[in-house]
Amino acid sequence: MSLDLNDGASDAVTPASIHILTPRFILEQHGRGEFSGELRAATLFVDISGFSAMVDTLMAHGQHGAEVAADIMRAVLEPVIDT
Repeated sequence: MSLDLNDGASDAVTPASIHILTPRFILEQHGRGEFSGELRAATLFVDISGFSAMVDTLMAHGQHGAEVAADIMRAVLEPVIDT
């Protein structure tokens, strides 16, 4: 089974390709044939000006750049999430 979320892009998103993004308890329920349920959740949308350019620059520095990008995201997002 394929779930195409790409609006015409050539690569289809499959359940196998998104399993790392799905909480374990949902995968376990799905495996037991439970296809509906309820949970409390919140969504946070954050627009960081210049984020793409910053990440592009940092990623040019390999693993160290990725770690710096993660540290910056953590510093920006943790105070918002923790309140």
